Amino acid sequence: MFRFIPVVVASSLAASLGVFGSALAQDAPNAPPPGVVVLPFATIGSLPQDEASLPHRACVPPQGAPPPTPAGAESIAAAVQSGLPEQLTTALSRDVHDGGRAVYTDMQSAPQGALIIASCIVRADPGDPAKRLVGLGMGASVLAVRVQVYRGLQPGFDLIGEFDTEVQGENKLPPIGPVGLAVHGIRGRKLNLKADADKLAKLIAGRVLTGQFGS
Repeated sequence: MFRFIPVVVASSLAASLGVFGSALAQDAPNAPPPGVVVLPFATIGSLPQDEASLPHRACVPPQGAPPPTPAGAESIAAAVQSGLPEQLTTALSRDVHDGGRAVYTDMQSAPQGALIIASCIVRADPGDPAKRLVGLGMGASVLAVRVQVYRGLQPGFDLIGEFDTEVQGENKLPPIGPVGLAVHGIRGRKLNLKADADKLAKLIAGRVLTGQFGS
């Protein structure tokens, strides 16, 4: 009887260590998140109904940053009317899901420890299609966002990183002859904010899923 006690104790100890190790793995800062909440994109210069919302916080410019110009505000308003924020939200959710993470649309349904992505469109310049015919990057569209990443806690959340990123839709090569001009023109029509949104969503998803969002 006495000989079996160490075995029982050892087994119990191993089981306890296994549970403890599992708990450590779940709490490790580099452990994959149990899910990702993708909040709707906000736009700089616009106030959502809930000014304390996380996307609104992402829209607050850093100290010393210049305010948006009237032309910039107009381009943002046109982007909102075209449904660009919704397109970005949908594309980012798809890319995060394709990256192997469960995606949630609100913090209430997300599990403890989920990442929360709050984003704000800070620039949405459609560029100039006529200038894009010239090539060499002229007339490029520009789409830029500010992203904040939070860790969901009970209760509340914790900001763990933020970054700015942008994409440009530019024709870098000059047209060559009538055929080149026609091809260049077709490419130029495809270089718009909607195409930029898909590229930008992939960039954001890649950075968040690989932990490249600062500290």
